[in-house]
Amino acid sequence: MSNIVILVNPILSADEAVSSMDPLIAYGNQLKSEGVEGASVVVTTFPTFGSFFNAFTSDHVSVVGSNLAEASRLIRKDNFATAANRTALVEGLLAADAATPGLIVLLTAPSSYQAVEGTTSVTEAWRSSVYHITVVSSWDYNATYSEKQGNYETVRKSIANLRNITPDGAYQVSIFNYSSVELPVLSKLYL
Repeated sequence: MSNIVILVNPILSADEAVSSMDPLIAYGNQLKSEGVEGASVVVTTFPTFGSFFNAFTSDHVSVVGSNLAEASRLIRKDNFATAANRTALVEGLLAADAATPGLIVLLTAPSSYQAVEGTTSVTEAWRSSVYHITVVSSWDYNATYSEKQGNYETVRKSIANLRNITPDGAYQVSIFNYSSVELPVLSKLYL
């Protein structure tokens, strides 16, 4: 599990993006100056999504063959609409991280892209999402059946903290169900 935040913005200029992230960059630099182990800040631009992907995400994705249970939720714009919604989101994220430390927070959802209906295969649920949160729980190669079941239960309970506030936030790609193998309402799954 990596402890990393990757922020991608395809709309702002390089200078505008840096300016919009000033508080976060300052915080990262403060952590570095305080000697926090592993703290680093990288601000860069890429000419294409492919070059970004090759530089960063290929090293920070679930490894094929890893023994893990995973589940995820799309965090939609609605979760930021009111102070109460934002408080519920923070509480849900903190509870999910407490249950499965090391949330994977993908902030690259195309919520700011003005899609024209019928021009993309990406669903409305994905287009109106700001985050894609993934939780994982892994086990050793020699884990017992009950230990593996326990990891799935841990993930189920962890993602429930977000499912309760994101009723339309399930997400599935191809044959891989990232929303959860135990999704309670399959009709809420966006393909």
